[in-house]
Amino acid sequence: MKFKQMFIKLVDTLGIISFSVIIVVCMAQIINRYFFSKSFVWAEELAVELMIWITFLGAAKGTAQQSHTRLAVVVNKLPPTLQCIVSVLANVLCMVFAGVCVYYGTRLTKNCWSSVTIGTKVSLGLIYMAVPFCSALMIIFLIINSVETIKDYRKEKGGVTQ
Repeated sequence: MKFKQMFIKLVDTLGIISFSVIIVVCMAQIINRYFFSKSFVWAEELAVELMIWITFLGAAKGTAQQSHTRLAVVVNKLPPTLQCIVSVLANVLCMVFAGVCVYYGTRLTKNCWSSVTIGTKVSLGLIYMAVPFCSALMIIFLIINSVETIKDYRKEKGGVTQ
């Protein structure tokens, strides 16, 4: 599915950029501290802020690849019809949870938008935006995964897909 691959590429790109910035900032901090006996006030804070984003981006990618912890051993022992039902039901429950994260994450982002961090002077809302943004991506991936599960089941049963 090209749509899914586009979102996975977005998540990968954001993660790579964030991780690259962390590496550059931490290396600059180390060089500055040990060779010049000075520290950047904002370096550690920026690394933590970007790590928050990387964590949520990783959760979204894990959702896209269906690599989160689940009881695959149990589900795989079920008949194909029940496997499909259980997989889709699990995705729906995860969508509900992610929807709650989108709702409350958006409220938190709005409430904290005017507050800024001490070192980086970045809006707290921008940092907290990782929760609703990545949760929305998870919902998209869960919908796509559910559609793929149903299509695979129909294909396996000889039904029409399209």
